[in-house]
Amino acid sequence: MSQINDCFDSVKFKYIKDSSAVLKYDEEGRLCQCCGEKVKIFSDMGINSQELVEILCPKCIASGEASKKFDGYFYDLSDNLIENAQAVEELEKRTPVLNTWKEIKWPVCCDDYCVFQKEITTKDLDDRKFVNEVRKNYQKQSDNEKISNVIEEIDDDGTTFLLFKCGKCGKYFIIKDDDDFKEN
Repeated sequence: MSQINDCFDSVKFKYIKDSSAVLKYDEEGRLCQCCGEKVKIFSDMGINSQELVEILCPKCIASGEASKKFDGYFYDLSDNLIENAQAVEELEKRTPVLNTWKEIKWPVCCDDYCVFQKEITTKDLDDRKFVNEVRKNYQKQSDNEKISNVIEEIDDDGTTFLLFKCGKCGKYFIIKDDDDFKEN
């Protein structure tokens, strides 16, 4: 298992804290549709392009080669642009897609995109200190009522949230990830 963890640790993306959250491992390997190499670590979430592309190696994603070769992007930032052109380029063209139910609007803070930390559910919240820290960071924001509602929803069993953290000031941001399907 340590060898697998070492493989994931060697892969770095600016806006993803832990690459194992977005990449998969297969001992047999898969063929990267960009470079043609057989790789054990890959993304199977594809890229938005005219071609159907599903398997990409981290090297092709991080270098921007996949985006260039397939004239595509990983995230549509048309309604989420910031002034920091390098950050837009990094997220849009060199950051693998998160496995979510629906397309997310990536949180922005300090004129940069926040770093995805992990998925959280009620099972992750044994430490109430964590929830209090998130609540404290959000209370500094203007939309306290909406933020409070999101924090309270974490206490509902089964709800999944995506946790992000500003790489500059350390504030946390949470996005609810659901399929909008509610069974009655």
